Amino acid sequence: MNIDFYMERKNGTTTIYNSVPLMVLDTMDRIYNANVDTIRLDFTFENQGIGEIQSIYYDYAKGIINKDKRDKFIKKL
Repeated sequence: MNIDFYMERKNGTTTIYNSVPLMVLDTMDRIYNANVDTIRLDFTFENQGIGEIQSIYYDYAKGIINKDKRDKFIKKL
């Protein structure tokens, strides 16, 4: 995917605006290594699977699941 996204930084928060579904689970290590300490997932058009997506992000961020389980989740999408 070679798409540019508009980003806005305000009051210490960066918002990424996108017009297509965006999965950053496979780059979470890079995101946290860049001194990002909190992420927020906003869903606009998704109606199904939101709970599962939230859980996998949380579990990976907290070290509850490993990269293998993360990658299995990504592949099934």
